[in-house]
Amino acid sequence: MTADRTDLPDLPTTPDALIGLMRERQAYWQARIVQGDPNQSTRKRLVNLVSDLLDLLDRLDVQAVSTPESRAYYRSGGDNHYAEDVALQGALESTFTRAWNAQERSEPMKEVPGGKRRPRAYTRDEVQLQIAQYLVVMVRYWDELPNHDPLGNMLFSVLALLDGGPGSLPSFSVRAPGGEELACTLHERYSDLERARLGSKEEG
Repeated sequence: MTADRTDLPDLPTTPDALIGLMRERQAYWQARIVQGDPNQSTRKRLVNLVSDLLDLLDRLDVQAVSTPESRAYYRSGGDNHYAEDVALQGALESTFTRAWNAQERSEPMKEVPGGKRRPRAYTRDEVQLQIAQYLVVMVRYWDELPNHDPLGNMLFSVLALLDGGPGSLPSFSVRAPGGEELACTLHERYSDLERARLGSKEEG
C-alpha cells in the first residue's frame, strides 16, 4: 500500500461506482508530486496507482473462475491458462509490491509452474503472482511508451484484466459486498465514460 494514499470511501456496489473510485485514484496520482522524487517520475506514479487499485480490489470478492470452455480446453491438453474457482483478494497488492521490488533489483520473474500442459490448474498464489507480473510488465510498458495519458492507459489495463482481456490469464469475477458482479465490461464502460467526458469538455 502506498504510504501517502488517502483512505478509500465505502466499497462500490455497481460497476460505475468501481470505475469512479478507480478514476479518483488515477486523478490523485496524476496531480501528485511524489514525495522525495524531484523528477516526479511517471513510473513511480504508475506503481502507486496500481498499488491503490489492488488495495481496493483486496477489499472486494475477487475470484479466478473457470468456464466450460476453459475446462474443456484444459482437459484436452491445450496450452491454456486455467484456474479452478479460487478467492484472490487479500494479497493482490502485497504480491504486486514484492514483484515490483524484485524487478527493481533486476531479479528475473519467477516461473509460474501451474497450468500450461500441467496436470493441474493454477493455485491461488500462482494466479496472484501472474496478475502481479502482468501488471509489472504493463507499468514498464506505459512508462516507456510515449503517450499523453500513461495513468489512464494503466487504469484501462487493470479494468481489461478484470474483464478477462489478457489471454495469458484466467477469467475473473469481481463481486460487490451485496453480491453484484462488477466485472465483465468494465474497460468498455470506462472508455464510454471517457469519451463522454472528453466530449463535454470540447462542447464547453
